[in-house]
Amino acid sequence: MGTAGTELRLFTVYRSPGSHFFSSDIHTNFDGNTLTILAGDFNAKHTAWGLRVISPAGRQYLQDAEDHGYEFVGPSTPSHVPTDPRLGANVLDSVYCHQLPFPIHVEVLYDMDTQHLPIMITLGSSTHMTPTRPQTHPTDWSAYQRAL
Repeated sequence: MGTAGTELRLFTVYRSPGSHFFSSDIHTNFDGNTLTILAGDFNAKHTAWGLRVISPAGRQYLQDAEDHGYEFVGPSTPSHVPTDPRLGANVLDSVYCHQLPFPIHVEVLYDMDTQHLPIMITLGSSTHMTPTRPQTHPTDWSAYQRAL
């Protein structure tokens, strides 16, 4: 697609859990001088982009990005909020980019009723494009029950 007078390639990614990371796949997509964005679920976790743990794939993606001058960007808030309270919220989707001469901002869209929330990628602006999420307060169920 074209943006600001230049070509931009955008790929969606899903790397299934347990599959191997092949840096050659990334390098093939980033071949040449075309601005390129890979976005989706890489099934890679690393504390460098806000997660609690580091997975082998996360370690490999981060090392490959550092070795080849790519950027790996994730949202600052979780994109997966499970309904099971025993499971923690997590970032599932992230962005791997190459040759971007302008800022990139990744944020989660909270307006959907789903556990796996979409992300929005904003290029060339450092401002947030979505309204802030309203603050929620925990429900005092005992007080509610007494009021009934």
